[in-house]
Parts: sequence; C-alpha cells; structure tokens
Amino acid sequence: GLLCQYREEKGGDCLVPQGYETEEGSRLGSWVIEQRKAYSKGELSIERRKRLDELGFIWNPQDASWEESFGLLCQYREEEGGDCLVPQGYETEEGVKLGEWVIEQRQAYSRGKLNEQRKKRLEKLGFVWGILDASWEEKFGLLCQYRQENGGSCFVPQGYETNEGVKLGLWVYTQRQSYSKGKLSGERRKRLEELGFAWDALDASWEENFGLLCQYREEKGGDCLVPQGFETDEGVKLGLWVYTQRQSYSKGKLSFERRKRLEELGFVCDPLDASWEENFRLLCQYCDEKGSDCLETQGYQTQEGLRLRLWVGTQRKAHLKRKLSEERRKRLEDLGFVMGLNGRSLR
Repeated sequence: GLLCQYREEKGGDCLVPQGYETEEGSRLGSWVIEQRKAYSKGELSIERRKRLDELGFIWNPQDASWEESFGLLCQYREEEGGDCLVPQGYETEEGVKLGEWVIEQRQAYSRGKLNEQRKKRLEKLGFVWGILDASWEEKFGLLCQYRQENGGSCFVPQGYETNEGVKLGLWVYTQRQSYSKGKLSGERRKRLEELGFAWDALDASWEENFGLLCQYREEKGGDCLVPQGFETDEGVKLGLWVYTQRQSYSKGKLSFERRKRLEELGFVCDPLDASWEENFRLLCQYCDEKGSDCLETQGYQTQEGLRLRLWVGTQRKAHLKRKLSEERRKRLEDLGFVMGLNGRSLR
C-alpha cells in the first residue's frame, strides 16, 4: 500500500531511495531492497512479483539507479527548455550528481558498453554523445539566450563572459575563424545563420554598433544624434562610430543597404545636416529651459562649447542670402525666432 501511495505521489515512479522513510517512520526504502533480494534468490512468489511488475517495479538495482538518473535528466531537460547539456559539476537539490552521470553515459557509449535501448532513449531526448559536440551545443544555447536578451543581436563582444564565466565572446570569434578556414560543418553554419549570425568580423562589428544605436535611439525617444565623444557603459565608442558612418557616406563608401537601414532609424547621414540637427536640438533644449528671449540678450554656451547665439545669427545670415531652406526657417520661427538680422524673439 505504501509503495502504491509513493508511486502515485511521484507520478508513476517506484524508484524509492534506499534510506527513504514515510512520515509515519516506515522504512519503505529498505523494504524495496528486500523485495529485490528475495527476487534474486528466487524467494519471491510469482503473485507478488506480478503485482510489483504491474507497478513498473525495477528488479536490478543498477537499472533502478540508471532509471532514477534518466528521470532526473528528463526533468532537467524540461526545466531548461529542451536542453540536455548538463554541466559536469551539476548536482540536483537531493545531491544526485547528474553531471557526472551524463559523462558516464558518454564514456559508456564511446566504449561500446551502452546498450541499444538506453542509447535510443537518450537520443530521443536530444542527448549529444561527443564531448566536443556537447560543448558546442552548450555555447550555441548560450548564444540563443544572449540573442533573446539583446533584441535579436548575435554580435557578442569578444571579451564577453556569461555570469557563469563562460567565454561566449571567444567562442563566437572561434566560429568565425572555423568558418573562414572551411572547418565549420554545413549543419552548424546553417544553424548559426538562422540566428542572423554574421561571418565577417567587420560586418559583425558594424551590426554590433548598429544594435547599440537602435538601443540609444530607443532610450532617447527616437533621437539618433549621438555626441561624438559618447561611449556606452561597456566602453564602445558609439559616437565615433556614428561619425565614421557619416564620413563614409560623404566619401561615397557607405553601402546602399546600410544607408537605408540607418535612414529608417531617422539617422542623418550628411555630416553638415547632422551638425545642423545637433545644434537645433541644443537650441530647443535651451529654449525649453530658459526661453529664447534670454538667448537674444546674452551669449550662451553649452557644455559642448557651442555658442548658440552665434549659431542663430549664422542661420539669419543664411536666410538673408536665401541659403536657408524653408523647412529650417519654419522650424526656427516655430521656436520663436524672427529670421531678420536684428530680429527679436516672438516669445
């Protein structure tokens, strides 16, 4: 009765640990061992054996241990989203060394000592036999996780390590090296490409910075005007990269595809246009804080060293020479500036 109750509580599992006792103090684990001993000595009645068999009772202790570990592997796989790549030192909460058991299965397989039935059951879970293959699969899984956490980006910085100390950035670099030397299998290449993996290191660097620009834009409410000296928290010189894209554009060296992707973000490719937009942004910021009247009556200098009053004067001169576009004139006047040389704020 207690074994049936245990089985029901454990979802059909009759693998009772040796030292297990019920809440009432019954040594169920010891009783299970006694049944196995009686069976091996031929002292267990057919009727009792049949009843135990109907519960899925395992007679061989080694089989019982294997089944217990296999069950824990299934549980691990379910919790890890289909992953059977158990770290070598991993132990369950009950102290079962599942990582060591997984290694033992690989060793038994490589020596030809793993029976076909067990092999098939493990392979059905997606178990990887080769240690190098297992390591690759583990890193691939971490790359998928990184991609999910970073908005679909596979552009891992070379020095990046996971919280567990896995050098994922170095692994990504190694995949590119293997690809360039023709040593990466077609199957692995395909799986990486399905993630949007870039093989060329320069392409990868560009994509990494583009991803950071998207992140910057989102944080700044749609603004792609990155100050030239701006660096990310990770030390990436995003401002310098943005400057480089504009220089490439002005020299005709920025590809149409990259230019299109940047412009879809609202990026201003022309360096002169970008400079005007940056100055206008600073002007808007100043007017929001103090009003445009203050600018008309006193010089004002931002942290970037831009004399806004002088810049506004330059726009007025451009307007008088008919060199200021209608769109820019309107935007300045909407802030309260009259575009005559001696104009005063409308505010």
